[in-house]
Amino acid sequence: MKDAAIRGLARLGRVMIAGAAVGSIYSGVDFLQTTPIGIFIIPAGMALVSATGKWFRDKWGIQLPF
Repeated sequence: MKDAAIRGLARLGRVMIAGAAVGSIYSGVDFLQTTPIGIFIIPAGMALVSATGKWFRDKWGIQLPF
């Protein structure tokens, strides 16, 4: 039961993180078109996604798809 709950939360987390990553990349692209500081949004979003994936792998042994 506990394993199923962890798998379910991991699946939900993957969907949420992937959605946030895509959203941050698209907002970064829009921001990049309007202001020079937007160039920092896309790398920051990608670094956040990478760090989150590493944290999940280290903490729970869950390999996220990124």
